[in-house]
Amino acid sequence: MELCRRFLIPACSSEEESKEDDKQEQQVDEDESILEQRNAFWQEWINKCFPNEEWNTTTFTTNGVNYDAFKSDNPQVWQAMVDTYSDTASANSYLPGVVNSGNTYPIEAHASSGMKLYKIVPEGKDISGPSPYYVTKMQLEWIKLHPAELEQKLGLPLSSVSGEYWIYSITSLVDDNLFFQSTIASTDQYANATPNVVYKTPGGAIQSLLINNGDPMKWKKSDQPDEKYIPDTLPEIQE
Repeated sequence: MELCRRFLIPACSSEEESKEDDKQEQQVDEDESILEQRNAFWQEWINKCFPNEEWNTTTFTTNGVNYDAFKSDNPQVWQAMVDTYSDTASANSYLPGVVNSGNTYPIEAHASSGMKLYKIVPEGKDISGPSPYYVTKMQLEWIKLHPAELEQKLGLPLSSVSGEYWIYSITSLVDDNLFFQSTIASTDQYANATPNVVYKTPGGAIQSLLINNGDPMKWKKSDQPDEKYIPDTLPEIQE
């Protein structure tokens, strides 16, 4: 009997390993299938509304709050945002677009030392650039629980959609690290040649605006993605 057990155990283990290998292969096949579907889905929309992926072929509009109204109604927050830029010229150039990206006025928020925020970018991209748009961990978790709404809630232009996304983190290096938050505005995008065919997003997620994310004394960006993420469903597009 003891001899039989010695032979039975390896056989059983080999069978379990085979099942596990089959399961992993099936998962890979499923991931490749949904990735192919998602890539094809987005390519169709890019062809319709972002021809050749060139900005001179398309119009992208963010339906956010009015910058001058925000400046008038919330002068203290506006000044705090201006002061976050390295110089006034940069603030004058970029802040109107940052404010207009939301359908609510930005409010102040503060990160403690060690707190992480996250950016979702298309496969192969990184966060070395100055783009200020991040999300909190709580918002990221909500988005991942609603994968069909990812692009819609984030108001992504067709230049930023992907079958697969890479998720990076940025870490606050100091306490009371000032950033800002607003609700993402709806957007419209169409090819200039066919303005009646419109790619729309409703927005609605909470964005964290890290204007000074390039300041190495206050923020540390991850140089490798924390996670490579393929939503397990096709997007739900607002028609």
